[in-house]
Parts: sequence; C-alpha cells; structure tokens
Amino acid sequence: MFSLPIEVLAKPVRPSWMTTEEYATYPDSIEVREVRVRIETDGFRTREVLVVTDLLDPLQYSKDDLAALYRRRWQAELNLRSLKTHMQMDHLRCKKPHRVRNEVRAHMIAYNLIRQLMSEAAMKANVQPWQISFKNSMQTLNEMLPILAAIDDHAKLCETMLKCCTQHAVGNRPDRYEPRVVKRRPKSYTFMTKPRFSNKLTPRLLYCVKSIVCPTNMGNSTPLTKTRKSTISQYLVLYMFGRAT
Repeated sequence: MFSLPIEVLAKPVRPSWMTTEEYATYPDSIEVREVRVRIETDGFRTREVLVVTDLLDPLQYSKDDLAALYRRRWQAELNLRSLKTHMQMDHLRCKKPHRVRNEVRAHMIAYNLIRQLMSEAAMKANVQPWQISFKNSMQTLNEMLPILAAIDDHAKLCETMLKCCTQHAVGNRPDRYEPRVVKRRPKSYTFMTKPRFSNKLTPRLLYCVKSIVCPTNMGNSTPLTKTRKSTISQYLVLYMFGRAT
C-alpha cells in the first residue's frame, strides 16, 4: 500500500439539470489524495483498489487508517438495513408531509437510543460497537422496558441488559459487497382495496347479497318474494357457519 501525489481536479462542465447560480457556488478546482490499497483475502487473489479522498493530511489520516475505513464500508449497508428492515422504516405509514417528517424523526431518535445502548454495552465488554448485534439489542430493550418502568432500582437491571446485548456477536467480514438485486420476487396478488369481508365473498354469495340490497340492479324488475329472501338468508347463514368452522 502506497500513497500517490495529490491531484487537482478541475470543475467539470455544468450539467443541464443544475442552475447557473448553483454552478457558480462550487470552486473551480479541488485537491484530492489518492491512496492505492492492496487487499489480501484468504482463498482469493490479491487485488489493488485506488481510494480517492479529500483528507489530504497524511499525518492525521494515515494510509492504514484510510485502508481500514475503506474495508469497513459494508457497515454503511448494515446500518441502512437496521433502519429499513429491523425498525420497519422501509414503508412509511403516514400520508401528509409533516406526519412523514415526524415519523422519520421518531425512527431516528429510537435508532440513536439503541446505538447508544450498544456503545455502552461495547465499552463494558471491551469490544467494538459494530461487533454487537443491532437486532438483538433492540429486542432486549423492548423486553426490558416494561420491567424498567415497574421497578425502582434500575442499576442492576441495566447491568443485566448491557450483558444481554453482548451475547450475540456479529462476525467480522471485511471487503464484503453484494449485488443490487432482489432475492425474492413479490407475489402477483392484487392490493386489498375493499373491505376484508367483500374479498371473502364467493361469486354465488356476492350475487345473493346484491339481490337483497338492490334487486332492481340485478335484472329483477319485481321485488323479491318472502320465499326467495328466506332462501338467500339461509344460504348466508350456512356460509357464515361454514367459514367459522
């Protein structure tokens, strides 16, 4: 691993989507530092990666630090997975803009609190915070929060909670990357746009219900007789008993 000289990159031509005022705010050139990193993994060929950064001071930001930071870039993907999958932030429930902002803020506050818990647990166990499972820490916190609210002495239970968070360690897998593809395809069913009961109706039962509610729209110009209504009612009762059993 060795460091290349500092390069000066000129400002490119203004793209069509950028305004002239915004383009003028950018500097005419920037200085970047190039570091070539050699990655050696057991069972694989050694490869070299060129890392470009604007951290120009080689004394404050050494080559080894930049190489270690580059090899941990997968942690960013894991952090996004914790927000979107474990905390179910991939689908926001609110519709109005201010409600969506409040929902995002609530997720970020809860996320930072869980990360704070993981940091304290890592300090107690003398390990790195990224070596502790986020999902296990969140589940531990959810299970112990009702107990914390019910007791007076919190110190002993907090110690137990920190120890529980360190029980599930995360393996160290540097240089990992995954393709941007979906493993499982979604089901080809339609969305539920009607009440659940309407989706459960069979074609025959749906015809009977419409015959009672609006018989004139079903091609019957005359009202239903008592016998016909009684037969339809019996059919509905038998259907509901069949669904219940």
